[in-house]
Amino acid sequence: MTNSWELLFYTHKKIKMSKPVDNKVHLVFVDTLANSNKFWKAKANDNGDLEVTWGRVGYNGQTKTRNCGSYGAALYELHTIATKKKQKGYKPSVLDTKSVEEKLVYRALELLEQLKTNTYYNYTETINEYLSLVPTPLGTKIDPFVILSRLPEINRHEQLLRELLSKVEIATASQETVKVFSLKGLSNLFWKVD
Repeated sequence: MTNSWELLFYTHKKIKMSKPVDNKVHLVFVDTLANSNKFWKAKANDNGDLEVTWGRVGYNGQTKTRNCGSYGAALYELHTIATKKKQKGYKPSVLDTKSVEEKLVYRALELLEQLKTNTYYNYTETINEYLSLVPTPLGTKIDPFVILSRLPEINRHEQLLRELLSKVEIATASQETVKVFSLKGLSNLFWKVD
């Protein structure tokens, strides 16, 4: 099993970690043709609780907490479930944290450019990938051919993402400088769906 949070497990109670392990995971699943725009997030707490929240993007969702016995067991359960979710098509969300890597913002801009110039291979795949990068509340009925279908709307998203790029924050990760951005700084107009 090769994952960014590569773990070597002895038991559910004891975990030897070869790399730092995230105690939080936020995944999204977007399939606009199937009217699916949902999230799944979980957090392992120091007291051994695993807190899981799931629902539709833009809504509060449901939360369930259960005690796994120890922090290590909660981490194990968190990453086991997250792996299964990823196998079902869930992807990590860039809105998981208060900061987003610069390359993901550029990828979102690249997808908007494809939509603007009609150079995408598959419209719904392009929309699905964009919504995976920038989860957007779309309500309960999704029409994939209306989402970002007009040039002014695409330009608005592009402008707001470019403004975001101009507000660079520096974060240190593994003694390496990475440019990150807070998507929380986007105006509410960004999420407006016409």
